Amino acid sequence: MTVLEDRASGAEQRLPTYQVLVDDIKALGVEQVFGLMSDDTAVFATALDSSGIRFYGARHENNAIAMAEGFSYATDGLGVAVIGSVFAVALGPHPGSSGYGRALDHALLWNIVLLIVTFVAVFALPRRQAHHLAVDAG
Repeated sequence: MTVLEDRASGAEQRLPTYQVLVDDIKALGVEQVFGLMSDDTAVFATALDSSGIRFYGARHENNAIAMAEGFSYATDGLGVAVIGSVFAVALGPHPGSSGYGRALDHALLWNIVLLIVTFVAVFALPRRQAHHLAVDAG
């Protein structure tokens, strides 16, 4: 749950974090998102769709990032990719171990504007790894 405070009135509003993300993405003018449907992303994808943002499904994380990259390149807009878990790339044996490292490398090489939304349950990680993930996330 995320608590938002209205600066004018000082009133607090509690919203699910995924809804805050959806509202922020909509405020950026994004009309479509490319992603992998999974247990991790289903509620988020449904919230996107309910807000009028079209969710285009992919069969693999690499494809979702490549679709967002192609959209960004073709339109000079923000490409948004939603992938289930950052687990393999952040904590795997080597960078790109999940298969989406190459698509991400290409986007970085060509300065493509991307927003990649990932999900991970920090409580499910071993303590040392969860700490590093939380520190890396800011």
